[in-house]
Amino acid sequence: MSSPAKKLRLYYLDEVTDKYIGKRGSPKREAFENELRIEVTKKTILKTKREKLLSIVEAGAHSKTSIRKWAENTIL
Repeated sequence: MSSPAKKLRLYYLDEVTDKYIGKRGSPKREAFENELRIEVTKKTILKTKREKLLSIVEAGAHSKTSIRKWAENTIL
């Protein structure tokens, strides 16, 4: 005999993030979202640079120093 298939429950991203990272406005959640913004910005700059063969500063960075710090995973 086979058992009935279990029904999968779908979760919204906010539900999972709230449970494992913290509610919006909490220090842990704010730090997580800031880190995420930095990573997305880095990837966008690198993608633009590769696509258009631009230097990092020409691709929209504020300065070479800020990009260097991001690349070294140092938060400004």
